This record gives sequence, C-alpha cells and structure tokens, in this order.
Amino acid sequence: MSAKEANGVCINMNRYEDLNSKLAEIEKIKCQGAILRSKAFWSVDGDKNTAYFLRLEKQRQQSKLISELKDNEGKVSRDTGEILDIIFNFYSNLYSCVKTNNDDKNKMLNFLSRTIDTSDYEMCESDITFDEICRSVNGMKKGKTPGPDGLTCEFYCKFINEFKDIFFSHFQLH
Repeated sequence: MSAKEANGVCINMNRYEDLNSKLAEIEKIKCQGAILRSKAFWSVDGDKNTAYFLRLEKQRQQSKLISELKDNEGKVSRDTGEILDIIFNFYSNLYSCVKTNNDDKNKMLNFLSRTIDTSDYEMCESDITFDEICRSVNGMKKGKTPGPDGLTCEFYCKFINEFKDIFFSHFQLH
C-alpha cells in the first residue's frame, strides 16, 4: 500500500478494508462448503486451508467414480459413455419383463410364511403424502449431504415447501 501512496495513487482505506473483509467472508464460505462436501467433520472451526479440503473433496469424488467396467462378454471399458451403456443394459435386462415359469414361482412362494394384512397393503400401495416427505426430510441426520449435489439436510428442511412439487413428482409412481 505504501508504495502506491508514494507514487501518488489515492487509496480509500475504508473501501479497501471493506473489500478485504468481504473477500475473507467469501473464502470462509468456500472453505466451509469444501469441508462439508469432503465430509471432513474432524476439521477445527476456523480451519482455512481451503486447498486441502478441495483436494480432499476431489479425492472423495474420484473414489466414488467408476473408472472401468466389464460388459457381459468380459470386455473392459474405460470410456464414460461405454460405462454408462453397460450399466444401462445391465439394469434394463435385470428389470425387463420376461415370462416366468409358474411352477418355479409357486415353489418360491411356498417358502414364504409371512404376509401383510389388508391395511398395511393399502398403506404401501397408497401415494406418498407431503407429511411423509416432511417427516423423512426432517428426520435426516443434520450436517450431512444426502446426495452428490452438496446440498445439506438443513437446506432441504429450510426450503421443503418450495420443493414440495418437485418432491411429489419424484416420489409419485403414477
């Protein structure tokens, strides 16, 4: 600062300090997000080593990444598009409608001894209510991110009413 002042550059110190504190706040928020997404809950309040937590977050993402996968014929694929195709084909075949042998089905069903009553059956078949969604969201463990987007349980709890339509469309099967 003093070199610029010596060269005749006018510096507004109040503005400089204000911008410096805003920058520090942005850095703090960025670091808190990296700590949360890296799931490093052992961090000490006030830790500012953002690069460390960003690196830790990236390592966690890499450990969850499927980098290679074998298809039905045993061929290994490392291409992301091919990996997605292998996964899609696997689950398409797994959940496709195929004719089952009734004798085999009846043999398997004979091993089952427990059934649910009519009221439980109706409850299972009914649409999910907003109250059930609220109980589920509010029952999530705080300080956790339930999905890969980095959004916390507290975020979902705070904005549950704004997400109402999205939740309903996601959970309705009809």
